[in-house]
Amino acid sequence: MFCPNCGNQLDDSAKFCGGCGYNFASVPQPEETPQPETYAPEQNAYIPEAQPVLPEQPAYTPPPAAVPQPAQPAQPYAPAAVKSGPNPILVFLLTFILLGAIVASVMLFWKPGYLVNKDDSSSKSDSKKVSSKADDSDDDSDATATETKAPVTTAATEVTTQEPAETSAPTETEPPATEPPETETLPPETEPPTSSNVEPSSDARKYSTYENPTFDEFIWTVGQYGYLKDVPSSARRITDPSEILGGWKCFIYYNLSDGTMREINKVDISMDDEGEITFKISWYQAEWGEEGITDETDYDDEYFYGKMTDGKLEANGVATVTIDNFWFDTSYQEGQYATGSIYTTDGEVYVALMRP
Repeated sequence: MFCPNCGNQLDDSAKFCGGCGYNFASVPQPEETPQPETYAPEQNAYIPEAQPVLPEQPAYTPPPAAVPQPAQPAQPYAPAAVKSGPNPILVFLLTFILLGAIVASVMLFWKPGYLVNKDDSSSKSDSKKVSSKADDSDDDSDATATETKAPVTTAATEVTTQEPAETSAPTETEPPATEPPETETLPPETEPPTSSNVEPSSDARKYSTYENPTFDEFIWTVGQYGYLKDVPSSARRITDPSEILGGWKCFIYYNLSDGTMREINKVDISMDDEGEITFKISWYQAEWGEEGITDETDYDDEYFYGKMTDGKLEANGVATVTIDNFWFDTSYQEGQYATGSIYTTDGEVYVALMRP
């Protein structure tokens, strides 16, 4: 037990608390109440299991016996009644005949004699075909149309009546005269407009050339450190635009990501009164690796437009042409020379001009 004063645990027979000295005799003890005797069955005595109480079941009553019914006689088969209606084929035929009668009445009222193939004036018109044929002359003159007639004979339909209808003989009518259609003369294809001719200098007239170039003529472009770009020390730089007008031989070297290629072309330079320069390239030949030389004369000419300032020419077109230097030299071969670049979408390519 536990001390009610300090809570120290003590024996059940202790009369004093060893912790606080509490006297248990001073506390009134509760009176013991007699406990009812309980029946303790023997350990091995049999105890029957409790049986569930089932509700009372009503007494079984058998169902009444079935009374036999007399057999019903079999009903004869009667097909389902079919709805009667108009026959669709008959309706279609009647509609067709009615429409035909209406059309015939309208035609007889609007154009009497139509069913017997004649008009109000008891005359029949012939259908004619007119064809024209154009003959080309040696001097490309206008085509002359020839008319031909082909009358079509139509037999009149005989209609049996109380009085036979009279039919008139077909008559031929001349078709109205038609004039040959006018042919539109297209202007010949022309090249893009070029600058008006400005008088070139005497040196330009002297060295201008439109001959096809060769690759060997551009050996002078190859130097110790690559292609030549600067003016040689022995040369005279050209700054007057009138000295570069006329024809040139052109060399282009491509060193791009997909390989190298050499090309030779012809160039024509012209200038208008306002100083605008036209730079035209006429394609000639190209040499691409092991494929050899390819003919490019069937390519369309390319035009570039720009100006020359302080001896430098800049012209724009499908690409940008920049000729940095023009000069006159006698060390390699007497004539005029130029070097520069063409800037394309794939990169920069080298270009050189000469006309000895």
